[in-house]
Amino acid sequence: MNKIKIYIDCGHGGNDSGAINGRNKESNIVLSVGLYLKKLLLETGRFEVKLSRESDNYKTLEQRSSEANTWGADIFVSIHTNSATNKSANGVETYCYKFKYRKLADHVNNGILQVIPLNNRGVKEGNFHVIRETGMSACLTELAFISNESDLQILLNKQQDFALGIFKGILDYYHIDYTIPSEPEHKPLYIVGAGAFTDINNAKKLMNELKEKGIDVYIHMC
Repeated sequence: MNKIKIYIDCGHGGNDSGAINGRNKESNIVLSVGLYLKKLLLETGRFEVKLSRESDNYKTLEQRSSEANTWGADIFVSIHTNSATNKSANGVETYCYKFKYRKLADHVNNGILQVIPLNNRGVKEGNFHVIRETGMSACLTELAFISNESDLQILLNKQQDFALGIFKGILDYYHIDYTIPSEPEHKPLYIVGAGAFTDINNAKKLMNELKEKGIDVYIHMC
């Protein structure tokens, strides 16, 4: 079975930090989200994944769209954070080039909202190069507002949740059911007693004998 090719565009990078709030850069936040999204997608075994960048380097918009087109990506998802002079602006919104191409944007926007209860600003048309010049289904999602202090804390503390939301949106787009593996349960620890003594010297003698045989041992007084 041929794998589905997913191109993930981590916006900005290098000398283009994108929007900034204090020391917090859009380019760093979206890179973190993109890297974790790649991990989730690859774990399914259903996808091939290419990121526009996997470190803090810069690519032009033309390089990103051309790379996705040349690779033959099936879908293109561009990840950004929003910013506004109005510091009260908040929430997630996702763009498609034209509403007739909105299906992927709808799924990605809804996927994020399933994981993080943000203000839903909806799906909108946007004349952005990376969703206009790519020859496949494409969307650009603005995760939340880096310029809003409440949204900023969500962007800083829930990057894996944003990735999970986009991941869910992509799975829904392809009607793929997939259960994210849970963390393995801690196995019980069984302790073996080797002896009990009223004389500490006898206890130490046995401890030393066992240590010489490479057995990890300790004395517990009760």
